Amino acid sequence: MTRRPTRTALRAGRCPHALRRTPTCLLALLLVAPLLVGFDPFKTENDDVDQGNASLKQKKYKEALEHYDRAAKELPDRGGVQYNRGIALYRLGKMKEAAEALSKAARGGDKALRGKSFYNLGNALYEQKRYEEAADAYKSALRLNPKHEAAKWNLELALRMIEKKKKEQEKKDQQKKKDQKKDQKKKDQQKKQDQQQKQDQQKKQDQQKKKDQQKKQDQKKQQERGDKKQRPEPGKDKQQPRPRPGQRQMDAVLDALDRSDKNLQKRRARQVQGQGFHRPTKDW
Repeated sequence: MTRRPTRTALRAGRCPHALRRTPTCLLALLLVAPLLVGFDPFKTENDDVDQGNASLKQKKYKEALEHYDRAAKELPDRGGVQYNRGIALYRLGKMKEAAEALSKAARGGDKALRGKSFYNLGNALYEQKRYEEAADAYKSALRLNPKHEAAKWNLELALRMIEKKKKEQEKKDQQKKKDQKKDQKKKDQQKKQDQQQKQDQQKKQDQQKKKDQQKKQDQKKQQERGDKKQRPEPGKDKQQPRPRPGQRQMDAVLDALDRSDKNLQKRRARQVQGQGFHRPTKDW
């Protein structure tokens, strides 16, 4: 919430250091109406400007703005007309438009008009909580008029709000870092859990795969054992071919046959000698 000076603040002694030596009557004026102190409508020989100033004094701000708008069309280069428009817009609560008009007024006109324009520009910016820009406007006003006590007061208020805003931002940043750290910790924990779950699933899949492979091997072995039982033994259903004898074995067999044949002839000769000669019978 924008902080505005009050009489209570003055009585409580909470005056800025820069203004503590300012006379009490002047401070009272600053605290009652700090934003538009010293307002003096720009005057010129223009009916709309005169009527606008009259309406502004009667607090008929809308009518005053209508007159100033018409005057601005006739006198586009007169900074005083933009200054009056800015004041009327400010009174209507249109701070953004007021800042634009006062900014134009601060670029033209004499030194006094530029000083008042910068001061009220700072007020319009302050109301929008644009404290850094408001402080710059007050500084510009003080460069043109170093004795502008209201500009000193409002500048200090703006600087205080800047400092407060800075501390609030630092606090937000610290909280943001804590939240980010907390969120990162949660993410890391979740990531770790996901990795562990993935590893457990992979382990189960590997174990199941190993079991399946072992089962296939067992089935294959069992099938091979069954095939062996059903297969005929060698030599029962089919005679196995005998190995061919070697040369020595054949020579030994032939010698044995030769010896056996000679012995048979001798035996037969003895039988013939003992029985006598017999003619062979005809076989035809």
